[in-house]
Amino acid sequence: MSLDRELRVLGAAMEWPETPDLAAAVKATVGIVPPPRSRLSRRRPVVAVALAVLVAVAAALAVPQARTAILRALGIGSVRIELVDELPPLAPRSDLSLLGAPLALAEARERFPGRLLVPDADTLGMPDEIRVLDAPAQVSYVWLEPTGVRLLASVISGRFVGSSFVKLIGPETTLDELTVDGRRALWITGEAHGFGLEGAGGADFEELRLAGNALLVDDDGTTIRVEGDLALDQAIRVVRALR
Repeated sequence: MSLDRELRVLGAAMEWPETPDLAAAVKATVGIVPPPRSRLSRRRPVVAVALAVLVAVAAALAVPQARTAILRALGIGSVRIELVDELPPLAPRSDLSLLGAPLALAEARERFPGRLLVPDADTLGMPDEIRVLDAPAQVSYVWLEPTGVRLLASVISGRFVGSSFVKLIGPETTLDELTVDGRRALWITGEAHGFGLEGAGGADFEELRLAGNALLVDDDGTTIRVEGDLALDQAIRVVRALR
């Protein structure tokens, strides 16, 4: 696994707050007016802190156990992100069994813990299938076309409890962090990536398949996953149509 690539992705996902000028506040309290400071001198504490953090992260990533914990932070909701140098042999699947059994909407509502987000039919049209998993709790709305799945929108309950979903991100896949209406999101594009269900032990994948562009949104404990041949604005439109 490429340490340089892990650091770049982790750096993009971290928020760097403005460093407060504590010295000026203390001097103002005791009645001392500090001399003007240059922009360079003000930036030195920030740069020092940033370098210290990067050194600590680099050291942690050298330890396999710490590396796993840090990469888990790159996940979102019930979906864990794992960076790999090469994807295992995979092929696109027409079988949708990974998404659970097809059920009616009324039964999906009964089996999903909490409030279930439902697609707005006027915006997206009625899905061709509704598939339900119990562990982890997930309801998937599937829109089909003659060649396979045209659009997939899944609603997943909880965060990393027992079995969870995992996305394997190879070197030709781009991972960008953003917000959608104030909610943290990850946008995955480029080469197809692996998507699978990870067992409770975390050692082996129960199932794995290739996936296309995907938008993941953390909706206050519920993870929304939109997947398909979509641009970012189209994927956001799908997310907003889940109500």
